[in-house]
Amino acid sequence: MPYLIVRQDISRMQVDAVVSPTPQSMLPGDGGASGAIFAAAGPELARACALLGRCPVGQASLTPGYLLPAAHVIHAPSPRWQDGTRGEEAQLRSAWQAALALAARHGFDTVAFPLLGAGAHGFPHEVALHVAAGEINSFLLRLDRDMTIYLAVFSRSAYSASQRLAQDVRTYVDDHYVDEHLSRSLQRRRRLREDEEAIGWTLPFSLEDAREAMAPPDYDAADITAPHAPPDASMLEKTLRPSPGFAARMIALIDSRGMTDPEVYKRANLTKQAFYKVKNELSQPRKSTALALCIGLRLSLSEAEMLLALAGYAFSPASKPDLIVRYFIERRLYDVMEINSVLFQEGFESALLGSASY
Repeated sequence: MPYLIVRQDISRMQVDAVVSPTPQSMLPGDGGASGAIFAAAGPELARACALLGRCPVGQASLTPGYLLPAAHVIHAPSPRWQDGTRGEEAQLRSAWQAALALAARHGFDTVAFPLLGAGAHGFPHEVALHVAAGEINSFLLRLDRDMTIYLAVFSRSAYSASQRLAQDVRTYVDDHYVDEHLSRSLQRRRRLREDEEAIGWTLPFSLEDAREAMAPPDYDAADITAPHAPPDASMLEKTLRPSPGFAARMIALIDSRGMTDPEVYKRANLTKQAFYKVKNELSQPRKSTALALCIGLRLSLSEAEMLLALAGYAFSPASKPDLIVRYFIERRLYDVMEINSVLFQEGFESALLGSASY
């Protein structure tokens, strides 16, 4: 792991290998990702492919990257979509499997794929994405080491998850989303009502007005000139040290479910290193990491809320990415690639679950 969606020109990515949907003839691609790769690599790539000869769908060939930032090119011819009844999806799966197997055989750590089958080859984007996610997920779960696989797309318009799923998620978000300003206002009003009820009578003026009148002014650091004692080092260390409760609870959940560490961090789209930093309390998990672990552990909503709280987080009704993840957890849908597909499609690239993006 992980699997990352990026908006990048694949011919400019500095990885161990980029994958080209080179035609079976091994002649330079006539457009799309293949055409961009051949153009950027220079004429030597075309000469190397000519020496290799024909490469049918379901097989993959390897050449140097020549002038590309990538060290190698994996050539994985893709089938063309006809009407969906002629085995096109199975052929596309075989193209993915051949390319991934070749990358594993050569020990590559980073590989960038275009969305094979889409574009010039005519596959509906939803079908091409479904095949890609399924094959990448299956491959990474079997792999006994870390590999980062990038799915490079030019734009969100060239990449779409299931339209039915996307619409369901949007409806859920619309029903639960609370504007951040409105959310704070409602919380303030609720606290005021609770205070008044505790006092037992209503004040002739607003408690909120009174609080604002009595609150000390906000000072900018540059305005403070009085000497201050240096911060207590032990207090600072205590503040920066991650809460042990999160790691302990995560370990207990793994054990109680009979899961293994690799199963959890792979399903969470995390690297082994990132996972063990959290497990051994060497780093405080970011919110996206904590949410990813909720998915990897297959937690119920209440269990996820409890685990997030131990890391100092919560599902916010004012955060659309939070609501998207909550939608999947409520429905016990734990495919992190599907979740990231929806987050990406909705424009929340910085909120993708798992390890940091490219």
